[in-house]
Amino acid sequence: MLSNAPNYPETVLNALKRMYFLKGSVLQTDNDGMATNGLIIRHLILPGYINESKKVLRSVAEKLSTGVHISLMSQYTPTTLTTEIKHLNRPLNRDEYETVVREMETLGFRNGWIQELDSKFNYMPDFKRQYPFE
Repeated sequence: MLSNAPNYPETVLNALKRMYFLKGSVLQTDNDGMATNGLIIRHLILPGYINESKKVLRSVAEKLSTGVHISLMSQYTPTTLTTEIKHLNRPLNRDEYETVVREMETLGFRNGWIQELDSKFNYMPDFKRQYPFE
């Protein structure tokens, strides 16, 4: 929808199906807990697009497995580039995020992570610094 890419949902789902076929739902980690092999689907929840996030989760549950690893991200932060898009000109609110988290739980996903709603403060790069991601 927002990408303006034709057939984006179908294209992403086909790519995820291929990755799932190659990697399955087992996530291998090293001694430090870092993923070394497997599949993690990271999904950024956008304000005003909660129904789309729920559709994504239902699609993954129905077409892949509720055993895949899902990371629901709440870190969306509006920027000057999003001022023209009504829904994206504000942060995600607690009700929106919790609605998507409940959908993930209702669908029976067994492996995954959720972020604290204020995590956006931890992941926003400071482009004024020489190394903005540190």
